[in-house]
Amino acid sequence: MSHHRLRRVEANRAVAGHFSTALPRERFVMALAGACRRTQPTRASLIHAGGAHHHRARFKHFHQGRCNALRLESDHLTLSLDSSALHEVWQVVRPGPDGLATSLEAFDASGEMMLALDLAERG
Repeated sequence: MSHHRLRRVEANRAVAGHFSTALPRERFVMALAGACRRTQPTRASLIHAGGAHHHRARFKHFHQGRCNALRLESDHLTLSLDSSALHEVWQVVRPGPDGLATSLEAFDASGEMMLALDLAERG
């Protein structure tokens, strides 16, 4: 991506239909809720200018509150998002060490990644 000077959201758009698929914003909210029903930990990645933070957690509670607040909680981690800032959602397939890996990536209106959820079940 950096070789082509593409931001992550632009790369997803460029390979749409091949390695990425645009999804409705509601699909990401459903995936957050679904993380609580998973038997394995979910990997959540937060990307920002300072780098990336990757967390694996067994989420136990999802709350969709007033004022567009979304909250996903585990014993040691709480992720809070403003759903009104959620602008684009992409399902992305990438090669990984164990084969193809699928994630959902959420972006705000300026194209900055808000959160990525790894959808693979791992032990």
